[in-house]
Formats: sequence, C-alpha cells, structure tokens
Amino acid sequence: MSKKIKWLIVFLMITIPLLAVAGYFIVQYINTDDTKADKTDTSISADQQLMKVLPPENGIYHSAFPFFGNEEDQVTAQKITDFENQANKEIAWAFFSNHSQNGIIFPEDNVQTIHSADKIPFIRLLPWKQENWWDGDHTNYYSMQKFIDGDFDDQLIAWADAAKATKIPLMVEFGCEVNGDWFPWTGKYNGAGNKGGYGDPTYYDGPERYRDAYRHIVNLFKSRNANNITWVFHVNNWRYPWTEWNKAKYYYPGNDYVDWIGMSVYGAQYIDDEWESFDNAMQEPYDELCAISVDKPIAILEWGVRESTTHSKADWIESAFDLIKANNYPRLKGISWWHEKWDEDGDIIDLRINSSSSARTQYRNGVRDKIFVTEPVYSGYQPQSPAKRATY
Repeated sequence: MSKKIKWLIVFLMITIPLLAVAGYFIVQYINTDDTKADKTDTSISADQQLMKVLPPENGIYHSAFPFFGNEEDQVTAQKITDFENQANKEIAWAFFSNHSQNGIIFPEDNVQTIHSADKIPFIRLLPWKQENWWDGDHTNYYSMQKFIDGDFDDQLIAWADAAKATKIPLMVEFGCEVNGDWFPWTGKYNGAGNKGGYGDPTYYDGPERYRDAYRHIVNLFKSRNANNITWVFHVNNWRYPWTEWNKAKYYYPGNDYVDWIGMSVYGAQYIDDEWESFDNAMQEPYDELCAISVDKPIAILEWGVRESTTHSKADWIESAFDLIKANNYPRLKGISWWHEKWDEDGDIIDLRINSSSSARTQYRNGVRDKIFVTEPVYSGYQPQSPAKRATY
C-alpha cells in the first residue's frame, strides 16, 4: 500500500468522527433556536414556573362579573354561560368576591368551577366581615396594620398553599377601590392623611399602610412559591374623599409587587347620580394610572351604567366602545363589565347588559369587534384547557 493511501486512510479516520460530532451539535442548536420561544425550562417543576396572565399582544380582553349573586360569590358555570349568551361573546376571566366573614379562606370550589368553564378565575380577596360592616359595625377586624404585623399570616399561608396546589393561573386583587371611602381597607379607615403614626413620617399613613400590607402579602405568597398568581392593583376612577393624600399613586405597592393596574369606571349607578359620559369618567383617571407605572397593562376592572328615564344607557355604551376602539386608551388591555341588578331602598339599579334590548344591542355591537379577545396569554407553564371553548 502506498504512503499516499495510508495517509488518506488516517485522515479520514480522524475527520469523519469530528464531522459527525460537529453535525450533531449544529442540529441541536438549530432545533433549540427554532423552539426556544415556545418552551419553558423543563429543569424546574411546573409549580415553580411563573404562570402569569399576560396582556394580549394585540387586542383587549373581554371579561365580566357575570352576576354571581348580590354577595358576588355564588359562582356557577350557568351564570357564565348566561352572560356570554347575552353578550354573544365569550369572556377571558370571571370576576368574583372572596369575603372574610369567617376567616381568610381560599375559594376552592369557585376557582374550580370557573376553571372548568375554561375561564380565568379572578379573585377579589376582600379583608372584611362584610355582614358586620353592612349592619353598621365598622370595627376594622382586618386592619392593614394587622396584616403588616403578620396577624393573619397563618391564614394567608394556607390560602397561598391552596392556590398553588390548584396549578391554575389565577388573577388576584387585595381589596378594591382603595381610594374610595366605602370599604374598611381604604385609606380612610387606616390612618387617612395623618403622618407620623406609622412608617415614613413624611408619608400619608392610610395609603402607606395599605401599600405595605399589599407588599407583605405578595412577599408571603412568593415565599410559598405560589407563582400561579397574577397580582392586580385596583382603584376607583374618582377618589373619595377628594384630597391629596387619597391619590392612587400613594397606595401603589410598586412594580415588583403588581402585574396589572386597574380601576372601576362607572357612569351613573344610583337614582340621584349625575349622568356622566364614559369619556369624562375615563380619561383623567386613565392618565393618572399611566403615570403610576409606565409599562404595566391597564384594565377596566369594573364598569357599567344604570338604565335611566332621562338618559340613554345604549348611547353611553356605544360611545364607550367607540372611544375604546379608536385607541384613545392605548395601554388598555382588559375590560370587565359589572353585570348586576339590585334593589337600593326601593330603587331598582340595573347595570346588566340586557337591562333593555337597546343596551344589549349596543353591547353586542361593541364587543363584536375583533379587538376584543378572549383567549388568554400566559407566561411560563401553559395550563391544559379543561374544556373546549364554545363558539358564538
């Protein structure tokens, strides 16, 4: 055998294995690069991965409180279906209240019912003995200071562990309409505009206590790896009382503690309410929320208007949708109608979308637009849908 052939054989014996190894790694790199945007880190378990509800890349979530009773916690799948039939469109999340009359207890059944209906459970974690409150007992059993001091940590830990165990993406707000004066967690009942009674002597005590209670709760949940919770900060569009200390910015827990920012935006609800256009109710508060955080998605967490003998609910709804669809509020990523009817001392307050045929028609016309979406977007682990979504 000639020397040339011997050297050729040696060369091939060396280069062929090297080329095979290089080819293997090239293929692996290509495959990884093609799919890396769609895969989560499988080196950590699903319950350690973040399951946050993200804003839609394009569009606005269509959602609702679909009237789970006047206590807001009588959740049934039928109520969800009823609302969707009236709206002629699905919802992304279903809003309900989790009261604390008998303790801070995770609403397992309600969460599972909403999840089985293929919606996001959105929990209003409300720290109050609501029956006592409405009966005139305004003792602040669940004061913000008690949360800060850890008085309810055992209950909150149990709540967090139960939430984590569901492995269901949840949206949760602590308190709601914190700049109002009608709930015990608001600034009014936790120090109001006083300074020096708690924390930073230059900061208003009421908002500061709420802010720190919120932070305490989120930190506690993080320590339990309850990573399937999307935290929402909820204010009213107008503050009551109308004072400097009660501005929404003073309550804000901070970007590290909040995923979404939202507000209630109602037109006239009660008989003696002045009729207010949607644009007037929305624009200034929207600008205020945008200034609180430059990048958090914004949602109208509650909205609605009553039927009136002197004004048109249908026109109010039509105008609202026209303004939203015209992109007047570019950071708006979710809307959630408050679909309820109740008796207020003999006056019937009807916020339902089907309070009249004209109101329902305008609501259906509004949400028919493709800008309103119902398929949630999540970060991290993607939950399995328990049911096939209906079509309308």
